[in-house]
Amino acid sequence: MTKPSASRVASRYAKITVPPRDFKRYLQMFGKRVKALKEAAAKMERVCEHEDARYWLTDSTRRDFDPCAGWLGLLADKVEYLSGLDEAIDLFRDQYGGVKKVIGFAEEASEVAQDYADRVEREAKKIREYKPELDENLEYYKDYVPRDLVDAVYWLGSREWQTFHKMLSEAPERIKSLLTQLTPPETEEVETLYHASVDAKPLLRSGFNPQGKGGMGLGGSTDTDSGKPAISFTYDLYIAKEIARTLKEGVLVAHGKVSPQEVLGWAEKAGFKDKVVETAQHTYFNRGIWEDPSKRVEHAMAYWYTYLGYAGRAGKRYNPVFWTGPKYLIPQFKRVKYGDIGVLVADVNMTDPDITYKPAEREYRVPVSAIVDLKKVIQ
Repeated sequence: MTKPSASRVASRYAKITVPPRDFKRYLQMFGKRVKALKEAAAKMERVCEHEDARYWLTDSTRRDFDPCAGWLGLLADKVEYLSGLDEAIDLFRDQYGGVKKVIGFAEEASEVAQDYADRVEREAKKIREYKPELDENLEYYKDYVPRDLVDAVYWLGSREWQTFHKMLSEAPERIKSLLTQLTPPETEEVETLYHASVDAKPLLRSGFNPQGKGGMGLGGSTDTDSGKPAISFTYDLYIAKEIARTLKEGVLVAHGKVSPQEVLGWAEKAGFKDKVVETAQHTYFNRGIWEDPSKRVEHAMAYWYTYLGYAGRAGKRYNPVFWTGPKYLIPQFKRVKYGDIGVLVADVNMTDPDITYKPAEREYRVPVSAIVDLKKVIQ
C-alpha cells in the first residue's frame, strides 16, 4: 500500500474548535439574575415597611414572615461577584497567586451565596405552601397592598426562584470544577494525548505535516503562543470521542444517510424541535432551498448544525463549534471517508517549551516536533 502524503492528508478541511465547557455561559447565568435579585431585595424592603403587606403575609402563612430583604441584597452582591469571575481571572492571571487564588475566592463566595439562598428558600417554601391562603386573603388586602409588592412576594415562591436556588445549590461544586479547566493538569515528561480527526487512520500511517497543518478535528491547524505551527490535542478522552462522534454524524448527514426527519427526532427527544426548525429555516440557505423537497441533505445539515448548538447549550451533549456553516460543511464532509474518522492517540513530550495550554478547551497546542509517537486510532 502506498503511504499517503502527510501534506495531502492533513490540509483539506475546515477548522473546528472545542467550546469552553459552558464556563462563560455559566457565569453569564449569574449576571442575568443580578438585576432581578436587586429589584426583589428593594421591593421586599418595602414589604418590611408596609404594614398591610406584613399583615397579609402573617395572616396567610400563620407566622411572622421574614421578607428576606437583607438576604436577597447580600445574595445579589455575591451573584454579581461570581458573574465577573471570567474578567477577574484574566485580570489577575499573573498576579496575587493567579488563577488558583481567584478561584479560591470564587469558591468561598459561592458557598456564602448558597447559604444566603438557602435562607431565602426557607421563606419561599412558605409562599408556595400557603399560596391558596395568600390568594384568598389578597381579595381583602388588594386595595391596601401595592401590586408590585404582591408580585414580588409571588416571585419569591415562583419556579424562576426555585430554578435559581437549585443553580446556587450546585454552584460550589461547579466552581471547584473550574479549577481543573483553568489550570493544566500535572504531567509526566511524556503524556498520552488525543487528537480527533477525519483523517485519523491515514495520519497514523503518514504522520503529521511538519508545518503543523491539521485536518478537520480538534482545533485543526493552529499555532502555539510562541508562533510555531501546531496540532491541537486534548488530555480529555471524552472530548476527543465526542468530537469524533460529531464528525461521523456530519459525514453521514452530508452523504444523505441521515434524513431531516431523523435529526428532528433527536431534537424532539431533547425538547427543542420547534426551536431547531425555526432557527434553521430562518438562518441557513434561502427560501427556495427550504421549499424544495429534493434538498434533503441541505435540510438535514441545517437541522443537525442547529441541533448541535441547542444540545450543547442545554448540556445534553458535547458540541464542537464548526467555523463554517451548513452550506460549506456539506462539500467538506462529502470528501471524507467515514472509516478514516477516529481519535488518534499520541505520546507527546510535555517538556517542549513551545507547547501551549488553552484552559477553556482543555487543549494543548503541540508542535509536530514534540510528538514522540503515534500509537493507535480509537474509532
